[in-house]
Amino acid sequence: MTSSFGFSIILPPKWYAVPRTVTAVNQTIAALKKQKKTGLATAYGFYTTANGKAELKAYVFQAFLFDGPTSDPVPEKPSRMTFADPNSA
Repeated sequence: MTSSFGFSIILPPKWYAVPRTVTAVNQTIAALKKQKKTGLATAYGFYTTANGKAELKAYVFQAFLFDGPTSDPVPEKPSRMTFADPNSA
């Protein structure tokens, strides 16, 4: 639930919410690696890149479909859910 924006989301199977800070993303990656879910950890790694960090700032909520493991952890056209802050200009 994102209470400050007034919506809640129930994600379907194989969809993963993206934490809103790089620190939280790195913590998620570390936890997934400990669980031996390296493909999913690699997919979250996109959000540690310059483009991924820009997306963390641009949206109040993001989730992605991960049906891995694959040889390309972040597909060219990933399935994503994003919600922008309606109050931002």
